[in-house]
Amino acid sequence: MGNVVGQPHHLLFRLGFDHYAGQSFGAGVTHHDASLPVQFIFRDGEASTGAGLLTALRVMAITVRTGRSLRELVSDLKVFPQTIQNVRVREKTPFQQVPEIARAIASAENELDGKGRVVVRYSGTEALARVMIEAESEEKMMRLADNIAQAIRSALGANS
Repeated sequence: MGNVVGQPHHLLFRLGFDHYAGQSFGAGVTHHDASLPVQFIFRDGEASTGAGLLTALRVMAITVRTGRSLRELVSDLKVFPQTIQNVRVREKTPFQQVPEIARAIASAENELDGKGRVVVRYSGTEALARVMIEAESEEKMMRLADNIAQAIRSALGANS
């Protein structure tokens, strides 16, 4: 399953220049939707938040160190559609302990085959499971999210 950093809404995904970002400052990018601002989360102990000034300085350092422009570094960036579905649950059983849910998650990951992400986690403050899918197509994204959400509802869903 994909990495989750920081608050529940901070979801890592791979940058087109992840090779440089990972080597230079171990960052991921967080967002829910392409229309929202991108935020870097640093994992190297220097900062645990998405500080804008620190981000700008580190990105500038990458461009200087590599001799490449930011445009060049992100030229192969492909932003996939993303959805997040919240499923109300009656209990927070680890997903891998519920065969139906574990199968649905594994099936989605296998179908994406590295061309998208699956992040399934519980809310830290509510009786909710959060299902986040990024996929190359909106149809695939919605279908995979619906399948996992339905498996969670069937096994752990809260009574109405």
